[in-house]
Formats: sequence, C-alpha cells, structure tokens
Amino acid sequence: MIIKKGLIHMSVMRPLMTAMLALGSAVPAAAVTFTITSVPYTAGAPAGYVAMCGNTDPACRNRWTGAYGIVSTDLLNKHLTPSGWTGEYVAVPGPNDPKGGNATLSFAGIGPINAWSFLWGSAGASNVIELTYAGSVSPFVINGGQITSTNVAETTAEQINRWVTITGDVAFTPTSARFAHPSYAFEAT
Repeated sequence: MIIKKGLIHMSVMRPLMTAMLALGSAVPAAAVTFTITSVPYTAGAPAGYVAMCGNTDPACRNRWTGAYGIVSTDLLNKHLTPSGWTGEYVAVPGPNDPKGGNATLSFAGIGPINAWSFLWGSAGASNVIELTYAGSVSPFVINGGQITSTNVAETTAEQINRWVTITGDVAFTPTSARFAHPSYAFEAT
C-alpha cells in the first residue's frame, strides 16, 4: 500500500480497479452522512494519487467475488469499455455469466477513510452500488441515475462515464461495495 498526501489509493490503473480512499479517524459508523459528487471522465485518475496495486499484484483480483468479469475489450450486448479508459475493468455481469449479476469488492484491511472514488462507466438508473461500512445497519445505496449529467455542453460519453466520489461527513470503515445490474452494462474501474 502506498500513502501519499494523506490519501490511500487502491488502483489498478492498468489493469483492474481505480478507487481512491482518503484517510480519516474512526467514529461510530451510524453517524455517517454521505455526499456524492461526479465529474466527466476523460482519461487517467486525478492528480496526486499513487497506484496501490499494479499489473503484477494478484491481490487486487482477490478482492472481487460474484458474477463479474475482469475484461479489457467490448463484448456486444454485454459491456463497453468506459470512454477514455485504457486497460482492464470490472464488468457486471461477466462475459461468461448469465444476464444480470453482481460483483462485490472487499475493503478488508482498509479504513477508516473519508472518501472513496472510482470510474463508473455507462451510468444508468439500473446500475446500483451498495456500500457497506463497519457499524452500518444497512448499506448506503446509489444508482447510476443519481450521477449522470444533463449538462448539454458535455458529450454523451462524459454524461454517463463519471469519476464518482462518495464522501462521508465523518470517517468510516468500508467493508464492501456491491456493484449490481439486473441485465447488462455495468462497468467500473
């Protein structure tokens, strides 16, 4: 794990998962109020982040369970590479899985944090993320319809491929994030 400027970055820029974690201090999880922000994704992670996982680190792949695939190309009627992304990404469902599914990312050994960031490709209302954290009674749930943009100055790709940050008003310890889709086309890095 690499820490830089008070941030932990869990990333497989090439290949797998980009997620940023901001360090914080522990407080009771029930007190967390989350804020969601998103910006158009064009290419690369925001400045100031350092990869925690790289091409030679299989531990990143071991954090995933469920009906998903780690892919790097498009598969007609299943998944599309997020616009501007190069390398591998998680697709729900995976290329060999039936229609619909989920992928769960484990945050074991990580926390407490203040924020988590990732690229959400093809955001749509049927794409759902459930973020669980220590002490929570129920997960924090977000759907793609909450982060898509209606800014007419943005391209269609910029409106649905979003760099998303989920920030707590106090630090929290994440346990897992479940990415679910009832059909096809949920991509994340």
